This record gives sequence, structure tokens and C-alpha cells, in this order.
Amino acid sequence: MSSRVGSLLRIARVAAVATAGLGLACTNSLAQVACQSLTPAAAIDKANELFKRWNDLLGNNGDIVGRYAERSILLPTVSNEPRLSREEKQEYFKHFRERKPSGQISPVDRTVFFDCNTLVDAGLYTFFYPRTEPGVERTRARYSYTYQFDGTKNDWFITSHHSSKMPETELSCQFPIPSQSGNAEAQRTCPKACQSAIGTSWSWAEWSGQWTNRPTGDAVCGCFMTVKGDGSGSGCSPIPNN
Repeated sequence: MSSRVGSLLRIARVAAVATAGLGLACTNSLAQVACQSLTPAAAIDKANELFKRWNDLLGNNGDIVGRYAERSILLPTVSNEPRLSREEKQEYFKHFRERKPSGQISPVDRTVFFDCNTLVDAGLYTFFYPRTEPGVERTRARYSYTYQFDGTKNDWFITSHHSSKMPETELSCQFPIPSQSGNAEAQRTCPKACQSAIGTSWSWAEWSGQWTNRPTGDAVCGCFMTVKGDGSGSGCSPIPNN
């Protein structure tokens, strides 16, 4: 099969999925599936719940592909190939799980949209891997999940999942905060410390969720920093993102 024919077949499959998605919406409408009633706060709670279920299945080798609708698409983080069928998704997760990943959504610039029986969760997340040997410890990525409520199964399923690695250079940095901090204080103080570090060298910053107490009585916050141009900073190291 020529590469051109293969490409056309792939385009046809993607078009079929898009058309099938429209058909699913019409089916739900014809069946008069009642809209799920979610407040903005409840929509965020639902998005958190759905991601936790997905992430738990990723970590315990559960049926993660079962969280995807029959007609759905996965654009994965560490593969160039769009995954449409159940078998293609299974093949991707089989190899991704070999690294024992665990995902964590960033609260910075996260957006959750809700409309009737559709929920969209988009933003940034990080996959962490156990450090059993030298090499990559994390993958930073942008993500979007689109969920559709299935009235026959009384559950939400992923209809599209996009994930792509961060395109700009990032550094992992440490910045001090002037007090001995427990976890609650770090939750309040570290995001501000990362934001206040933005200056001429940085265009964006996010708390990494890590902090360390020092014997001197203060603490340091771990931050992900986006570099402006060729800028660099003390106390920072490049993030391997492979």
C-alpha cells in the first residue's frame, strides 16, 4: 500500500469518527436523554472525579480503554499516531504503562466547560515516573478531555483526548519562602513565590507541587518556569521531557 493511500485511509477513518460523534449527539437528542444538571463547582468536581478514575486505571493496569467511548479518538503524549480503535488505544497504553506513569493536573490555567451532557476539561498536566534508573522523571504536557454522558450506562465516557508535550523550553527551579512550612502553608505560599519570580527572564511560572524545608528555618518551593528567549536563572535546571 502506498503512503498516499495509507494517508487517505487514515483521513477517512478520522472523518468517520467525526461523523459518528455527530450521530451520537443526534441519538441522544432523539432519545431525549435528560441533561445532567451541574453547577460550575460541580462540573469541576466531576472533571476531577473522571480524571482520577482514568489515572487510577492507568496505574493499576485496569481497563483504561473502557473509559473511552466506542467512537472516540486519542491523540497521545508520546506517540505520533492518532488512536481510534480499542486495539490501537490498548497498544499505546501497554507501552506507556511500562514506565509506570502517574498523572497530576495543574490548577494553573485549567478550564472546565459544561453544556448539557458534554464536559470539557483542558489545561496542563504532568506525568511522573519512578526514578529506578537515570533518565526522564516526568513529562509535561497540555491536555484536553471531552466527555459525553451515556444515558443508557448512566456514566461519562471520553470521546476525545488530546495530549501534547510542552513546546517551549522549561526549567525546574527553586525559590525560597521565609518560614518553616507545613503542607497547608506551602499550598498557600508556593504558588505566590513562583509567580513573584517572573521577571525579565521568565514568561510563565507554575508551582510544581514540591517544596522542601531547610534547617535554617525557611523552605524552598519547586517551580516550573518558561524561559524568555535564551534566558536562564540560578537554582534552575532543564527539565528532560522525553
